Amino acid sequence: MIFAIPTDTCFWLGCSFFDEKWYFEIYNLKSRTTNKPLSFVVKDFKELEKITNLNKAQLNFLKNYSHPFTILTSVKENFILPSFLDKNIYNKVAFRVWEKCISKDLLDKINFPIFLTSANISWENEIYSSSELVHIFKNKNIKIFTWNIDKIPTSNIFEFIWETIEIQFHRKNY
Repeated sequence: MIFAIPTDTCFWLGCSFFDEKWYFEIYNLKSRTTNKPLSFVVKDFKELEKITNLNKAQLNFLKNYSHPFTILTSVKENFILPSFLDKNIYNKVAFRVWEKCISKDLLDKINFPIFLTSANISWENEIYSSSELVHIFKNKNIKIFTWNIDKIPTSNIFEFIWETIEIQFHRKNY
């Protein structure tokens, strides 16, 4: 199943981490090119530490980062990616952390990790209301969690330079 959830920036579409059918359906719904990977969302920083190669200083930096963020990083060798993912596209993964970006009220309704991407059609404006989602995706098999959220800029996307906490921005809104 695909679900639409409010985050700290806008509504996002998501699906289970191992659900190949719905993973590709998100690309179809958004008219998104398949060479543009979806973000992974982990439950908390403990899960981020378990999956990625981020060091303690980098994790602490992220815990204290005051703006919405997406961190690009590699996954640990022992972390098994779903077999349907193109390993060349997912050599670095964009991670969001649930406890930093999404309503705590939804925590018990989601199994982690999940795939997530903004709910807008590719190259169109972000979506901030559940009524707009219903209008755009009517007659689609999407579970929509109904909240309205404030219009704020999209997350900063960055990666750390080597083992340091110096960051290289790919998108900066704050």
